Amino acid sequence: MQLLTTADGLYSFSMPVDWSAVTLEPTDAPDDGAGLSRTAYSIRTAAGVEMAVFSGGVPGDGAALPSPGHVLLDAEELPALSQQVEGSDLPVTYVFDHFPDPVTGSTTYLARLHLGTVPADGTYGAPLGLVPLGSNGLVVFTASFDATRFPDPAAARAWMASDEYAAVRGMFTSLTFNG
Repeated sequence: MQLLTTADGLYSFSMPVDWSAVTLEPTDAPDDGAGLSRTAYSIRTAAGVEMAVFSGGVPGDGAALPSPGHVLLDAEELPALSQQVEGSDLPVTYVFDHFPDPVTGSTTYLARLHLGTVPADGTYGAPLGLVPLGSNGLVVFTASFDATRFPDPAAARAWMASDEYAAVRGMFTSLTFNG
């Protein structure tokens, strides 16, 4: 494993040595003068397949519409990361689940960080994948897959036994805010 530290030094996480972090253009959403340090990366396998997207310094207020129908595949509360959330006692949890796209009805598989407890009824009220770490706005760290990757939930469950899934999960669970 290799440790990636973002160019601004604010975030670090582990990823396989043969994967790469390709710099992306960070969001240009207004931050109302907060002076956020913005950074964004596409995390790719040695073959160039995008496995995750990371963005730090994302402005936002956390407003979201309810997202129902999530079926949990894996979750782990992250106490060390939870301690790095400013202004909240809610836990940060790694989540891998699937849910129907509200427009097309097709199944989306999503690995992400979640602020708060995992809802037993599968309905999230918080924005998917947004976590306020430290004093630099929000972090968005997601890995999204569709039916071309997993034709059904059984295929996603089988993937969870792979080294590739362990690497994806390890990226999320190793994230730290260094500010």
